[in-house]
Amino acid sequence: MCRKRFLTLSAGEHFDEEKGSVDEWIFGIARNNIRLEIRKRASRPGANGDLSTYLELIDTEPLPDELLENKETAEIVRTALSGLEDREQSVLRAKYIEGLSAGEIAKRLEVTEKAVHDLLYRARNSLRDRLKQLSRLNKQE
Repeated sequence: MCRKRFLTLSAGEHFDEEKGSVDEWIFGIARNNIRLEIRKRASRPGANGDLSTYLELIDTEPLPDELLENKETAEIVRTALSGLEDREQSVLRAKYIEGLSAGEIAKRLEVTEKAVHDLLYRARNSLRDRLKQLSRLNKQE
């Protein structure tokens, strides 16, 4: 007795293992969907060259309000960092600005790697608390 196995994707689409592998079936569906998308895009009206260049820039470059927000965020983080102890500031800068590993920071500070992890934990908590304080101050203004 031979039993067929079917895998149903949606109404009218099903996999029959006698016709090929699951991979071939899935790739066939993907190919068909790609073809449909290409046809849809080809039927849309095209934009002139200047507009398409502008649209490409929008996708890749930050918008002015995003730049302003990034600058404001950086300023808030700098202010919060400046309110931390020197050791906390240095470990956060080494880790997140310089990109040093815990081992490299440990050598620089002449402490164990475990001590660096503990210091990073405390420094991140202090930074978070300082950022919360600054946030409350900004809301009061």
